[in-house]
Amino acid sequence: MRLFLLTLTAILLSTLSTYAQYYRNTGRVGVDFMSLDAPDDTGFRYWVRYDRHLAQDRIVLSGTLGYANVANRRQYTLSTPVIFDGRPRQRVTADLTLSYDFIRSYRHALRLGGGLSVWYRQDDVVRQISLVPGNAPAIDHVEINETNVGYHLTAEYEYALTTRVVAAGRFGLANLGEAGISSLVGISLGRRF
Repeated sequence: MRLFLLTLTAILLSTLSTYAQYYRNTGRVGVDFMSLDAPDDTGFRYWVRYDRHLAQDRIVLSGTLGYANVANRRQYTLSTPVIFDGRPRQRVTADLTLSYDFIRSYRHALRLGGGLSVWYRQDDVVRQISLVPGNAPAIDHVEINETNVGYHLTAEYEYALTTRVVAAGRFGLANLGEAGISSLVGISLGRRF
């Protein structure tokens, strides 16, 4: 009986020490549902991220690379409906984030943070639509290819599914000057190492 209790205690302690193991890195993939500069333009941004955990996992430094491709079909209602099919709206994104974890737990993390954002965008923006009776509508549009630098703020909740696998949900916004403000909500899955 004593051997059984000793073995059971050793197994429980080894399990607890496994859960208390501290990993310094996390790699993750995710998807954000995000708005573009106009509130009616929304799409998905797919991303990969590397996290470096510092100060016993209280501070996290993250680097994120992402890509979004959103159809650019707009319908304008004037005296007659006008449909504009532009080239797709694309974003290639890079974010550097510093965040702080408010929950001191191995299984749970609630992080608030922010940092630098550099986003490249390709857009087709309508400036004016002119209707001439008897002719097709004239659409004046401009193609935009530019890099925008700004900042982002984010809040994230993370849950450890196992000792190494984590799932997270997040929301935030990015302010990119001329490119406007993009809000986002997303999910991710990652692996600690």
